Amino acid sequence: YVIARNMYREQVPLLEYEQFNKAYRDYYIGKQAKLLSIVFATAVPWYMIGYVDFPMTTKDILIVTILVVISVSCFCVSKKALNFKS
Repeated sequence: YVIARNMYREQVPLLEYEQFNKAYRDYYIGKQAKLLSIVFATAVPWYMIGYVDFPMTTKDILIVTILVVISVSCFCVSKKALNFKS
C-alpha cells in the first residue's frame, strides 16, 4: 500500500495534501472495485460449471443473480471512482 501510494504521489506531484488524499482514495477504491468485479464475474461461469445440475433450480438462479449484481455494482463503483482524471 505504501509503495503504491508513493508511486502514485510521483505521478501527481502538484497536488496538495488534501487533494492528493482524495485522489489516491478514489484511485485505490477504483482499483479494488475493478478487481472484485472481475473476481465476481468469473465466479459465475465457475459456479455454473461446478455446482449447477441442469435444469437450474431457484437457488441456482438466485446465486447467479447475486453474483452478477455484485459484479456489476463493483464495476460501476470502479468506473465512478476512476473517473476523476484531471
